[in-house]
Amino acid sequence: MGIDFTVFKGSKSGGIVEAKGHREVGPTQALVALSHCGVCGTDSHYRHVDQGLGHEGVGAIKEIGSLVEKLSDPRIGDRVGMGWLQRTCGYCKFCLTGE
Repeated sequence: MGIDFTVFKGSKSGGIVEAKGHREVGPTQALVALSHCGVCGTDSHYRHVDQGLGHEGVGAIKEIGSLVEKLSDPRIGDRVGMGWLQRTCGYCKFCLTGE
């Protein structure tokens, strides 16, 4: 299935540019159709780089990869949210339990 998408990102000139693309959902990914996405002060730091702007999004699951761990039993149509996450260790209790 995959998805055609539009992303607004920074550029070397500091202007916001629109880019279009298509991606298929990989086995360890989930496709979330965003309905809302915040753009805040953090994004101003990325106006001069080729990176998508906006984070803290909310949307509905449209597709789930075959190897996605079902820690919270995700289902197509579930409403989900995500925030800015710089990195995780992958080893602590919270990472291992998905908290």
